Amino acid sequence: MPEVFAPVAVSQSPRRTFRSAEWRLRFVRWQFGSGRGAAIGELAFMPSDWPFDQAPNVAAVTTRHVLEQRLPILCVTHYSDDHSWGFVCGTTDAAEDARIIAMKEALEIDPTLREGADLAPGWTARRERVGDVWRRVLDEQA
Repeated sequence: MPEVFAPVAVSQSPRRTFRSAEWRLRFVRWQFGSGRGAAIGELAFMPSDWPFDQAPNVAAVTTRHVLEQRLPILCVTHYSDDHSWGFVCGTTDAAEDARIIAMKEALEIDPTLREGADLAPGWTARRERVGDVWRRVLDEQA
């Protein structure tokens, strides 16, 4: 009887995140077949304690003010069109101030973002300062 699920190889992608020197998540290649053909693909494993619906190495939007000036993240948006996330300070909407980081980096910048990880797509959460309660609103532009 042929084996239905056979691991082929375990490897780490040599690609790196935008700002981090850490390797991306491990990928497992698998082969699924019955002797008449096979399908090959990749699975990404998210850590069991990861709070967001996107993997730690997925791109997210922030601003240069958060990265360079260390302004706090006071606005979190979960976009409905592609389920991406934005972690911004709320001081600028200028495209030239936008920066791309990994989801993991946002959580490293501010661990309290874990509190808003259950934010539904199409919603935005805001707070006045770090430590305040997140105020969630349906955002028609998200």
